[in-house]
Amino acid sequence: MPPSPTDPSCVLLSKDFLWGSRLCEAIKRRGHLVTMTASLDNLSATDPWQCIFIDLTLPTTTVEQVANWKETLDPAPTLVAFGPHVQGSLLERAEQAGCDRVLTRGQMDQQIEPLLDELLTR
Repeated sequence: MPPSPTDPSCVLLSKDFLWGSRLCEAIKRRGHLVTMTASLDNLSATDPWQCIFIDLTLPTTTVEQVANWKETLDPAPTLVAFGPHVQGSLLERAEQAGCDRVLTRGQMDQQIEPLLDELLTR
């Protein structure tokens, strides 16, 4: 059954269309809606967000901004941050901001299917 506008949705905050298209397609295959954007300004706090993914290399939005926005949502969605393994300070900031999961790009690439199976329940 195709998703409806009231189904739980996912957000991908990223400008990386190559990586983003892969993640978005994996989410859609599970029957969920997904929005890819580079800014929180394009998102509604009233939508039923189930999961937020943030690319830590996104220059327009910080992980702290996303973590704060997440806390205004009810229920609060799962927040997954990912970034390059060579930028440990970004990964550490994500952990300190309270992300539910923090992964390197390599871990995200290897774990994308089981991670989505775990996180995206209907």
